[in-house]
Amino acid sequence: MASNKKRKLENQTDSKETNEERQLEDDIIGEILRLLPTKSSVLMSFVSKQWQSVWFALPAIHLDFDEEGEPLHDNNDDDNHVVRQHAKFINMFSWFVGFRKKDKQQQQLVEKFRIRMVRYSLLEDEATVVDKWLRFGLERNIKELDISLLGGGGKAGYTLPQTLFTSKSLTTLKLEHVTVNIDRHSLPVSLPSLKTVTLKTVRFNGYSSFRGLLSSSDGDLSPSIENLSIVSCSDVGTDMFWNISINSSTLKSLEVIDCDCRTISASAGNLESITIVSDYADFKLLNLYGCSKVNYMDIRARHLGTFNVAEFSQSLKEATLDVPNRCTCLYDCKLHDQRYILSRISAKVA
Repeated sequence: MASNKKRKLENQTDSKETNEERQLEDDIIGEILRLLPTKSSVLMSFVSKQWQSVWFALPAIHLDFDEEGEPLHDNNDDDNHVVRQHAKFINMFSWFVGFRKKDKQQQQLVEKFRIRMVRYSLLEDEATVVDKWLRFGLERNIKELDISLLGGGGKAGYTLPQTLFTSKSLTTLKLEHVTVNIDRHSLPVSLPSLKTVTLKTVRFNGYSSFRGLLSSSDGDLSPSIENLSIVSCSDVGTDMFWNISINSSTLKSLEVIDCDCRTISASAGNLESITIVSDYADFKLLNLYGCSKVNYMDIRARHLGTFNVAEFSQSLKEATLDVPNRCTCLYDCKLHDQRYILSRISAKVA
C-alpha cells in the first residue's frame, strides 16, 4: 500500500515537472515568435504543431505582410518569375488568414497590422484578397494599421473598404499608394480612438472624401487626432489637391509636404510642431492662427506669396522660414519682413 502511494506521488511529481518544463518551452517559443517576422512564424507553424499552438495562443500579435521588392524586368522569363513570387506571397498569407478565421474559439487581438506590396495588381482579384486581410484585422480590434500597395504603374489602384472607417479600436492609420472614397450614403465615418494619421501618395475621390476621413460632424478636425502628416496626396480626377484647412484643439503635430494646393490654413491651440514644404507654383497662401504652443517650425515654400501669422507662439526652440524675398509677411495683421517675424517668435533665424 505504501509502495503504491509512493509511486503515485512520484508520478504526480514527474507530471508537475513535465508540465512546468512544457510551460517553460512554450514561454521561450512565445518570446521567439514575438521577435520573428510574420513570414517566419507562418513557416514555423507549418513544420511544428507546438510552435503553431503557442503562436495561435498568444493573446495579441503583430502581423507584418511585407513583400520585399525586386525590380520588374523586361525579360518575359523574369516577369514570370516575379509573378510567381508575388503569387507565393499572396497565397502564404491568405492561407494564414483563412486558417485562423476557422478557429472561432481563439480570437487573437491584432495590435499592429502592416501590409506592404510592391507588385499590387499583378494577379486578378487582389482587391478581394486585401479586403479579406483587412476584415480579419478589423474583426480582431486592430490598433495600428500600416498599408502600402504600390502597383506596377506606380498608381494607387486599391480603394479602401468603407468598414475601415468605422473602427472603434484603430489608434494609428498609415496609408500609402491607396485610394480613399468616402461614400456619403454609407455609414458615417467614426474613428473615435484615432490619434495618428499618416497619408502618403494617397488619392482622394473628391474633397468630401478628404474631409470625411479627417473631420468631425462640425467640420473641425476629428478631436481624437493628435498627429497628422499629409505627403504628396492628390485628387483622383485632377492630380491637384485642395485648400487644406485644419481647425483643432487637440492636434500636436502637423506636416504637409509636396501637396499641390493653393492655400494651407491651420488654427490649432495645442500645436507643438509644424512642417510645411512645397515646391509647387500654385501654393500662394499660408495662414497660421492661434498656434500659441508651437516650439518647432519648418516652413519651406519657394513660391509662397503670403505668410500670415496671428497669435502665434513666441517661444520657438527651432525655426526655419525659407520663402521668397517678395513674399508678403503679416504678423498680427501688420506687414513685416521675415526677419522681424522670426525675432518676434523668439526663434533662431535659419
